[in-house]
Amino acid sequence: MISTLLLLAAPAHAWEHTGNAWAEGDFPLEWYMIPEEEERLAEGDSLTALQLSWDAWLVAECANLSNDYQSGCPTEGDCTGDERDPSDGTITMHWNDPSDEAEAGVLGVTYSWGDYLVVKQTSSMVYHHFGDADIVFNNDVDFAMPDEIASGCGSAYSIVGVATHEIGHLHGMAHSCEQGDPCEDTEKRAATMYWSVDSCDSSQEDINDDDIEGISQLYGPYGTLSATTDRIGGVPLSVSFAIESDTSVTAAHWSFGDGATSDEIAPTHEYTEAGQYTVKASMDLEDPVCGTSTYDYDLIGYVLACEKPAPEEGADRKS
Repeated sequence: MISTLLLLAAPAHAWEHTGNAWAEGDFPLEWYMIPEEEERLAEGDSLTALQLSWDAWLVAECANLSNDYQSGCPTEGDCTGDERDPSDGTITMHWNDPSDEAEAGVLGVTYSWGDYLVVKQTSSMVYHHFGDADIVFNNDVDFAMPDEIASGCGSAYSIVGVATHEIGHLHGMAHSCEQGDPCEDTEKRAATMYWSVDSCDSSQEDINDDDIEGISQLYGPYGTLSATTDRIGGVPLSVSFAIESDTSVTAAHWSFGDGATSDEIAPTHEYTEAGQYTVKASMDLEDPVCGTSTYDYDLIGYVLACEKPAPEEGADRKS
């Protein structure tokens, strides 16, 4: 299982993100299934399997995710899905692998792209808004429902496990370990977002603590920084800052880019030398659902302090 998006940074934790995310107003995510039945599954199991996979991510209550299945076709047509529109702005789940997009050995693929809009920013990554996302399942793979997997599946793969993994990509989660990585961390190997799964393996049907932490960091409480006074001007330049968050900010540590720091939640800092400065803040958040968490945010080159204007040499001065 692969994602078409690349990780932009390598954080120290087990989970990783792709660099794309949905905005708060995008939820519930509306999705379509094309065609409406997968021929290798019993009647009605196609929708059941995908809904179980979408809902598996709802265990991460802090992320506040939601989804809404849309019956019928996203555009006019017979819903056969002979062609996949990669930029129609709808989330579609394709059973029949149009255009043979899934390579041999690949169980499912998430195709997605981000637009120019920045959804959020941390100290290690800028997240761009998802413009479109589709999932294609390989039509040369034998899939089975969870009860079949549990009772002895032969060589089939859990469709719920595969779909849950791909829906993780669709939300912006990257692989916990990539192909070729020895991945000695047992938590990474047990994650739904591990890069591969064996036949008859049901482990990816339910997300684990690593997946929950990763999706909660992506869609849980966070804060943004801003200047409440002019941030461009001549020295000495006094700038006041604030944190905006959808939850309670209990503490903060600021770095103003010129070597000075502050532990005030809403500090004011005076820049005495000309330059362009990156402002950073690490904030402690307290949320009734998510508990305590720490969130980092950067504003690169945010403050511009200019030299104080001086009259041209030899110019007349008036008192």
